[in-house]
Amino acid sequence: MKAKHAICTLVCLLFVGVSFGQIPPTMSYQGVLTDAGGNIVADNTYQLRFRLYETPMGGTALWDETQSVVVENGLFNAILGINTPIDLPFIQQYWLGTTIDGGTELAPRTQLTSSAYSFNARMVAGGPNVFPSDGNVGIGIPEPQHSLHVGGMTRFNVRPDSYIDVSTPGGWPGVIALTPGEHRRDIVFDDPDPGSGYKGGMRLLTSKTHEAGGAENGITINEDGEVGIGTSFPDAKLTVEGMVHSRSGGIKFPDGTVQSTAGGGGGGSAWTRDAANGEVELSANSDKVGIGTNSPQQKLHVAGIARFDVRSDAHIDVSTPGGWPGVIALTPGDHRRDIVFDDPDPSSGYKGGMRLLTSKTNAGGGAQNGITINEDGQVGIATSFPSSKLHVNGDFQVGTDSKKIRMFTAGAGEDIASTNTLHLNYANNQAVSIGEGGASNLNVSGSVGLGTTSPDGKLDIDFGSTGSMLAGTPGASGPGWIFFAPNGNRRDILAENGGIGIGTSPTSGSAFVDLFVNEDGKVGISTKSPTNILTVVRNSGTDPIADAWTTYSSRRWKTNIQTMTGALETVKRLRGVRFDWKKDGKHDVGLIAEEVGEIIPEVVAFEDNGLDAKSVDYARLVSVLIEAVKEQQEEIDELKRTLESMSSATTSMR
Repeated sequence: MKAKHAICTLVCLLFVGVSFGQIPPTMSYQGVLTDAGGNIVADNTYQLRFRLYETPMGGTALWDETQSVVVENGLFNAILGINTPIDLPFIQQYWLGTTIDGGTELAPRTQLTSSAYSFNARMVAGGPNVFPSDGNVGIGIPEPQHSLHVGGMTRFNVRPDSYIDVSTPGGWPGVIALTPGEHRRDIVFDDPDPGSGYKGGMRLLTSKTHEAGGAENGITINEDGEVGIGTSFPDAKLTVEGMVHSRSGGIKFPDGTVQSTAGGGGGGSAWTRDAANGEVELSANSDKVGIGTNSPQQKLHVAGIARFDVRSDAHIDVSTPGGWPGVIALTPGDHRRDIVFDDPDPSSGYKGGMRLLTSKTNAGGGAQNGITINEDGQVGIATSFPSSKLHVNGDFQVGTDSKKIRMFTAGAGEDIASTNTLHLNYANNQAVSIGEGGASNLNVSGSVGLGTTSPDGKLDIDFGSTGSMLAGTPGASGPGWIFFAPNGNRRDILAENGGIGIGTSPTSGSAFVDLFVNEDGKVGISTKSPTNILTVVRNSGTDPIADAWTTYSSRRWKTNIQTMTGALETVKRLRGVRFDWKKDGKHDVGLIAEEVGEIIPEVVAFEDNGLDAKSVDYARLVSVLIEAVKEQQEEIDELKRTLESMSSATTSMR
């Protein structure tokens, strides 16, 4: 008779081994094996049979496995599922029944805890995924509102080389699909955009690459039910941006007529196509063709702008250059040519007419690059305002050197007198003559302005922001040049009877002469009356300064050289003084030139009368001082010798 046993369950845990179906799921089951009296069984190997049921009692086992389990000190550990895989969905309650050594099943059965139901987690990583049928499934969202509720974007790898995303194409909810050839397809659900006029709706877009396609490659269905092909802005039930091709059946219109050719669908005249010659013809020669109008007035009547692509790289437009009727042509080099037919403009004085304009770019050209023929028959070259039969705004040449140009103005008569002369008169009082009398001359009677229409002198050159130059009479004492610096301050070059001067001013007013050279070659600084080769104005604001000032002194240029005598006595007669200058009261030190002139006239400069002294050459006094020091030193040496002699005599007397 077999012993009765009992199992005290210690631990019941589920270990899910998942490797995408390669490793079967197992469950660890631990317990204590005792006999009917509660005593620990002897250590041994026992045959334990495990079965899973969906009821606590009775019923048919859903899973069945027998193992040889080692028991030590009553403890055992069994890994359920190592022999027979546990292939259950674990979406409901299960109970575990145990039989020992072929006996009856122990009661009660063990109810599996929630940890065992984590078998269900393996299905997210691989294998069949089964979710409860009575609840919602949420991915990335804690409280799903639908059977499947995903909080974010979703991808479906429908093939290994392509996918479909529930995503945000262009920032809007939608679907993005990428084909095996990496071509993108979008379905976009978007809102209206009042700023652009887009009405919102749904767009189906395609692309030849993995980048998103544009409206030109798709269909738009807006909230008004309007469909756009090749455009996001349909303005009718069907708006097509591009060609529509009807292969058969034609197009049916609201009046019930069907048009299958280019002719009017109601009968009468019709277009026919001569495929062999590549021609499209109107059946009746008397018919008129209207484009943009239903009442053509000519054989071809276009209500709007027309383009003629006369070459693949150039075209001619019957258009509105400058807002007026005309023709615009674009050359193969993308250069523009305009013919403009316009009205008079009394406010500007423009007389209206026809203009031929050219441009080096694809933008419209201006009058400076064209010809104008106004309603008075006057022709303007580079101007829209001709005032004579031919008005040229710029340089021009007519004929050869041996030909004449005949030009007339009011009351001036014939302006050219000889083959080599161009003589222009205006109102008989202003004249410009070039090469008059066969000479190469330019004679202007009046004023000339370069860069200005109101010259201030005979010649006024305006350089704009960099200043100006004027031929005039600086200081009103002679001709010269007046310059104005960029900041407007004045600079003068003056030519007058006494010489030439250069002056500056910190304002635009008259400039003071800073440097003057007279006709004798004497230079004056801040004075126009230099009396020496270089004269600096007396009592200048600052003293002249230099690193060195040298004086001609080579033996090569001297004769009758003699050493000075009596230099010490000469110096003793000189008187150094302190004084104030009369002009500005500045206190100073120096000598009195008249006194020095009586002692050393060689270093004093006198006025022409020979009496009034002007200056002292202090530098030349150095030679006198040198000899005076030497004489004084001889006296000192002599005194030293006398003292030494007297000292020796005194010592001997002792």
